[in-house]
Amino acid sequence: METDGGLQRTEETHRRRSEKQSTPEAPFSFLPQNLTNNTLKKQESYVIVCDDENHLNLSNEHESETWNSIQKLLEILIRDSKFSSTQTLFDWKKTPRHVASAREVYAWRAAIEEIKNNDLVEECKGVPRNKVILLADKPMMLKMAGETTSALMHSYTRAHGITFRRSQSDSKVPS
Repeated sequence: METDGGLQRTEETHRRRSEKQSTPEAPFSFLPQNLTNNTLKKQESYVIVCDDENHLNLSNEHESETWNSIQKLLEILIRDSKFSSTQTLFDWKKTPRHVASAREVYAWRAAIEEIKNNDLVEECKGVPRNKVILLADKPMMLKMAGETTSALMHSYTRAHGITFRRSQSDSKVPS
């Protein structure tokens, strides 16, 4: 049995909840008030495409920060274990219509093993804290390495050229 005071509190709580639900909130109301729209600008997205198959996307679109993070992480891991060279791992990013070699595919497979078998937080000591969050995100880094390996494997087995480029959907986003 509820007392009058308990019933009144329950009605008050219900009223407040319904007011909250009916009041539309700003989309980024959870962020500190001092942030401006410039801070929230969407980064450019990049994708790996197959040039020989009408620019078929071979990877998902990812923001430039994510692509840079996988490169930075692998540079750190290479420094410690010397499993490959950054040139072998990232030649495809610099060269349009790049046709991958077996060496590149095997280097990326080794990169996946390095990511799986290392404590990424430990490996990223000395990196600014705000960057470590993405670098140490093992599932995301494995996803990035897997997508890259898959694209390079496609290029190698079919002798197709691949290009790393800005996403076409980005060009449709008003600036």
